[in-house]
Amino acid sequence: MFKNVASQKLAVYAHDTAADAAKTGDAANITANICLDGTVNSSNSTNDVNPTELDATDFPGVYVFDLTQAETNADMIVLAAVSSTADIALEPVVVYTLPGDNAALAADVLELGSSTQSATDLKDFADAGYDPATNKVQGVVLVDTTTTNTDMVTEPPTAAAIRTEIDANSTQLAAIVADTDELQTDDTPGALATIEGKIDTVDTNVDAVFVDTDFLVQCLLNKRYLEKASDGTWYLHVRNAGDSADIVNKALKDKDGADITDLAAGILAQELISSV
Repeated sequence: MFKNVASQKLAVYAHDTAADAAKTGDAANITANICLDGTVNSSNSTNDVNPTELDATDFPGVYVFDLTQAETNADMIVLAAVSSTADIALEPVVVYTLPGDNAALAADVLELGSSTQSATDLKDFADAGYDPATNKVQGVVLVDTTTTNTDMVTEPPTAAAIRTEIDANSTQLAAIVADTDELQTDDTPGALATIEGKIDTVDTNVDAVFVDTDFLVQCLLNKRYLEKASDGTWYLHVRNAGDSADIVNKALKDKDGADITDLAAGILAQELISSV
């Protein structure tokens, strides 16, 4: 029920305690007193002296009082009805009203999410920031169609201008391709080939150095001995790491290139300087 609003109704139920059934047809014998907000005065009778029976068949025992606007002007309404018919019991009806009317409820929100500031901000937005006629937020209203835009070019490029720009980029791309092709036909590719050849030569020489170095290391570390052949010539033998074959089998020569056939003290060291 709404507070202080006319044309509202309040229903009561009449029960026949002797028959233990709803009492019908008793409207003329039922009257009621009304109390607003717990205050009892000398004139408590309802304005509607007798209620109207709602429907004896579908709603037996239900009677409806028509209330005036003044009779609803309270936060709490108590209506106590009685019947002059014997053994008829009617319980008091207690109603707590709502503010407003049946068209719209009045609201007085003090806090949102336990914050009074939030409620204040919402009220400020509703009062000044929103235009219900246009459904737009006033602080950031935008036109539906853009008519002026100052942060872009004044005029969009034409199709011809776009084509010119594409052609210019194509020309630059063609120049880049030509320069790339030139690297394959001019002096630069020849120079690159020369450099590559030099690198290959160095690589070959380095490999040879590795082979010679490995040979020298074996000559220093592996088994070595001197042996005199049947013709009287002396030979220097250097064995491989497994001592299964010679890696050096060299006739000893003197400084003049002649075979050494006789070894005397000091002669071998002197001759080896020029022959090994």
